[in-house]
Amino acid sequence: MIIPSEASTGQQCRTATVVIENGKIMEDNFAHNRLTVQWLEQVLQQRSKSVSDVFYAVRGTQNQLYFDS
Repeated sequence: MIIPSEASTGQQCRTATVVIENGKIMEDNFAHNRLTVQWLEQVLQQRSKSVSDVFYAVRGTQNQLYFDS
């Protein structure tokens, strides 16, 4: 599933960033990429998902959230 990121700064990322792995938030990756857990939870809520529903999620190079639940 692809969801546009609202955390976009108008610039593209150089690499994809893992934000959820095995249903757990990868908090270290947030600080390095100017992301917040609140942003992630809001985007997932828009799709009626919670972090525990998602096996793997990445923020793509064009500031989109891709996830597998």
